[in-house]
Amino acid sequence: MTNPRHSTDHEVALIVHMAYLSYILYELFSLGAILTVFFCDIVMSHCTWHNVIESSRVTTKHVFATLSFIVEIFIFLYVGMDALDIEKWQIVSQR
Repeated sequence: MTNPRHSTDHEVALIVHMAYLSYILYELFSLGAILTVFFCDIVMSHCTWHNVIESSRVTTKHVFATLSFIVEIFIFLYVGMDALDIEKWQIVSQR
Protein backbone atom coordinates (compact mmCIF):
# COMPACT_ATOMS: atom_id res chain seq x y z
CA MET A 1 0.00 0.00 0.00
CA THR A 2 1.34 3.42 -0.91
CA ASN A 3 1.71 6.27 1.46
CA PRO A 4 -1.18 8.75 0.97
CA ARG A 5 1.28 11.63 1.40
CA HIS A 6 3.11 10.45 -1.73
CA SER A 7 0.26 10.42 -4.20
CA THR A 8 1.30 10.91 -7.83
CA ASP A 9 -1.63 13.22 -8.48
CA HIS A 10 -0.76 15.48 -5.57
CA GLU A 11 2.93 15.59 -6.36
CA VAL A 12 2.40 16.42 -10.03
CA ALA A 13 -0.11 19.12 -9.09
CA LEU A 14 2.38 20.57 -6.62
CA ILE A 15 5.13 20.73 -9.25
CA VAL A 16 2.81 22.37 -11.80
CA HIS A 17 1.60 24.88 -9.22
CA MET A 18 5.16 25.74 -8.21
CA ALA A 19 5.94 26.51 -11.84
CA TYR A 20 2.81 28.67 -12.05
CA LEU A 21 3.77 30.37 -8.78
CA SER A 22 6.95 31.65 -10.43
CA TYR A 23 4.83 33.28 -13.13
CA ILE A 24 2.58 34.88 -10.49
CA LEU A 25 5.62 36.26 -8.64
CA TYR A 26 7.02 37.54 -11.94
CA GLU A 27 3.83 39.48 -12.62
CA LEU A 28 3.32 40.62 -9.03
CA PHE A 29 6.79 42.04 -8.43
CA SER A 30 7.66 42.97 -12.06
CA LEU A 31 10.74 40.78 -12.00
CA GLY A 32 12.79 39.73 -15.00
CA ALA A 33 11.39 36.70 -16.78
CA ILE A 34 14.75 34.97 -17.21
CA LEU A 35 15.66 35.52 -13.56
CA THR A 36 12.29 34.16 -12.44
CA VAL A 37 12.56 31.01 -14.56
CA PHE A 38 16.16 30.49 -13.42
CA PHE A 39 15.23 30.83 -9.75
CA CYS A 40 12.21 28.53 -10.16
CA ASP A 41 14.41 25.92 -11.85
CA ILE A 42 16.98 26.02 -9.05
CA VAL A 43 14.37 25.77 -6.30
CA MET A 44 12.44 22.98 -8.01
CA SER A 45 15.56 20.95 -8.84
CA HIS A 46 16.82 21.06 -5.26
CA CYS A 47 13.57 20.90 -3.30
CA THR A 48 10.96 19.19 -5.43
CA TRP A 49 12.50 16.81 -7.91
CA HIS A 50 14.45 14.68 -5.42
CA ASN A 51 11.54 14.38 -2.99
CA VAL A 52 8.94 12.85 -5.30
CA ILE A 53 8.46 9.19 -6.15
CA GLU A 54 9.54 7.75 -9.50
CA SER A 55 6.02 7.55 -10.94
CA SER A 56 5.55 11.27 -10.24
CA ARG A 57 8.81 12.06 -12.03
CA VAL A 58 7.73 10.14 -15.10
CA THR A 59 4.26 11.68 -15.06
CA THR A 60 5.69 15.18 -14.66
CA LYS A 61 8.06 14.66 -17.59
CA HIS A 62 5.14 13.54 -19.76
CA VAL A 63 2.88 16.40 -18.63
CA PHE A 64 5.44 19.09 -19.41
CA ALA A 65 6.47 17.40 -22.68
CA THR A 66 2.82 17.35 -23.77
CA LEU A 67 2.26 20.97 -22.77
CA SER A 68 5.39 22.12 -24.58
CA PHE A 69 4.34 20.18 -27.69
CA ILE A 70 0.88 21.79 -27.67
CA VAL A 71 2.31 25.28 -27.20
CA GLU A 72 4.89 24.66 -29.92
CA ILE A 73 2.14 23.61 -32.36
CA PHE A 74 0.16 26.75 -31.50
CA ILE A 75 3.17 29.00 -32.12
CA PHE A 76 4.00 27.38 -35.47
CA LEU A 77 0.35 27.58 -36.57
CA TYR A 78 0.20 31.24 -35.59
CA VAL A 79 3.43 32.07 -37.42
CA GLY A 80 2.33 30.05 -40.45
CA MET A 81 -1.06 31.76 -40.61
CA ASP A 82 0.61 35.14 -40.20
CA ALA A 83 3.01 34.34 -43.06
CA LEU A 84 0.03 33.60 -45.33
CA ASP A 85 -1.62 36.98 -44.63
CA ILE A 86 -1.95 38.51 -48.10
CA GLU A 87 -2.46 42.06 -46.83
CA LYS A 88 0.93 42.08 -45.12
CA TRP A 89 2.63 40.86 -48.29
CA GLN A 90 0.93 43.62 -50.30
CA ILE A 91 2.11 46.29 -47.86
CA VAL A 92 5.68 44.98 -48.06
CA SER A 93 5.62 44.85 -51.87
CA GLN A 94 4.38 48.48 -52.07
CA ARG A 95 7.43 49.80 -50.20
